[in-house]
Amino acid sequence: MENLRLLADWLRVKYPGEHFEFIVAGGAAMTLEGFKGQTTDIDLLSPEVLPDSIKKGIAHVAGAGKRLGAEWLNTSLATCSR
Repeated sequence: MENLRLLADWLRVKYPGEHFEFIVAGGAAMTLEGFKGQTTDIDLLSPEVLPDSIKKGIAHVAGAGKRLGAEWLNTSLATCSR
């Protein structure tokens, strides 16, 4: 969940005063609840469509030496559940 914290910190600096809310699902949600995590990506139920500010943050974290793919944070669950 370190990557999610990095994204949150980046968004706070780049977009001060804006509010972002995620609904995390799947293995990442279990990790946030204290269960040992085995997931490498974070699936979101919300927002269904990522704003440009979040897309920029995702790319920033992925490129910060983390060896993450562009889909490390994605909405594929949200689009499947429609």
